[in-house]
Amino acid sequence: MATINSNSFLNCWQIVHRATIPSPDSERWRVSGVDWHRQRHAYLGGGYSFSVEVHRLAFAGGDKPPWSLMVVVEHWRQSDGERLRTTTWARRLSGSSAAIVRWMKDHEAVRRTTK
Repeated sequence: MATINSNSFLNCWQIVHRATIPSPDSERWRVSGVDWHRQRHAYLGGGYSFSVEVHRLAFAGGDKPPWSLMVVVEHWRQSDGERLRTTTWARRLSGSSAAIVRWMKDHEAVRRTTK
């Protein structure tokens, strides 16, 4: 995993997200010291629609330095519902990118326990 916006990191993030979210409607949950908050926003227009999910993750630390991360998932669709584009991007808000990548990589193993 080279950077927070690399495909490998975003794929790992998605695996951890899907494996740890308590229910599809959950807006807040906690995973191994990380507080996870999710907000959804949507717009439906005449010729298109889009929805945006904003995920904010915050690690409070303990014996490790704190960090926070924002991941945004955008879905764009035509008026008939056909997908135009889906984009995911991430931004470190505080702390070390290396610590964020390390935590995500360590927690990708949850995929094995949820199969």
